[in-house]
Amino acid sequence: MQAPSPREIRLALERLLYDVLSPEGVRLSAKNKKFDHKKATLWARATTRLGSPKTMEKGAGKALGTRPGVFIVQLFLLPEQDIGICEELCSKIETAFRLISLGNVFCEEPATVEVGLDKEDAWYQFNVIIPFWTWVGE
Repeated sequence: MQAPSPREIRLALERLLYDVLSPEGVRLSAKNKKFDHKKATLWARATTRLGSPKTMEKGAGKALGTRPGVFIVQLFLLPEQDIGICEELCSKIETAFRLISLGNVFCEEPATVEVGLDKEDAWYQFNVIIPFWTWVGE
């Protein structure tokens, strides 16, 4: 078994998210690229946060362990829009990621958090939090 790299982890998670968002017409902002969110009523941003690996076994110069992480999907909706749109989309994202494996990335139970309006009243926000883990080592 080859442990996935940080890039492989991110891409596996983002591919599935794209598969959920694309049919719904929701644009996903890309990392480190300009994104004009003013052209959208609803858009999304994804962040992969890797935790510190934990070694479980050591032997013959090789270690085996796990790396936890969290995949955060932020959904932004213009004010005065029906939040039911975001609630339904959050439900679809939770269902897509619930307890599945994406190669060597193992998703746990997702949860949705309603953040609400930002300070400027520009966007209403929901976050879907997806804990995951991978193997590290060989």
